[in-house]
Amino acid sequence: MSEILLVLIFVSIDCPVSNRYAPDIQRLHHAFASKGVRFQLVYPNPSDNRAAIDRHLKDYGYPSIGVADPNHALVKTAQATITPEAAVFDKDRRLLYRGRIDDRFVELGRERPAATVHDLRNALAAALAGRAVIPSRTQAVGCFIADMVRSSIVHRRSSIVVFGSQTSRVNTREARCEHVGS
Repeated sequence: MSEILLVLIFVSIDCPVSNRYAPDIQRLHHAFASKGVRFQLVYPNPSDNRAAIDRHLKDYGYPSIGVADPNHALVKTAQATITPEAAVFDKDRRLLYRGRIDDRFVELGRERPAATVHDLRNALAAALAGRAVIPSRTQAVGCFIADMVRSSIVHRRSSIVVFGSQTSRVNTREARCEHVGS
C-alpha cells in the first residue's frame, strides 16, 4: 500500500514521559501501518548517536523506525517542542495535526490512570476517512526539545535530510551548549 500519511513522533531516550508512551506508540503503529500510515520516531537530541538510538528501539520493543534529527530539520518542519509529540502530514506533506498522543498526562508529574481522549488515534482516523482533523493542535506534555540542544556541541557541517520523497540540505552553525537534565 502506498503512503497516505506520515507520522513523526518526537521521542527521547532520556525522557520518562516519552518512554512511558512506548506501548501506546507500538499499538498505533500496529493499527495504522497497514492502512498506509508511515511512522517515524524522531530523536532530536544531538547527543543521541545511532548506537544509542538502536539500543533504545530494541529496549522498548520498537520496530526499526527511528531517525536522528540532530540539526532539528524535522523539529522545525513539524514545529515540535516536546517529547513525546506527534505530527501528522498528508501525502502532500501538509501538517494536519501536531500535539499529544493522548491526554493521559495532565501535566508533568500528574498522570491519569488511563487516557480519556486519544488525540493521535482520532487524528489518524479522521485523516484516513478524508475528514478534517479537529482539533489540529493540542499541547503535549513531556521534555522540552530546546533543553536537548544545550547538551551538545553542534559543529558546522552540511547534512542530507530525507522527508518523504523530498530531500533537502541543512546547514548548521557551531554552537556551544550545556546539558540540562530531564
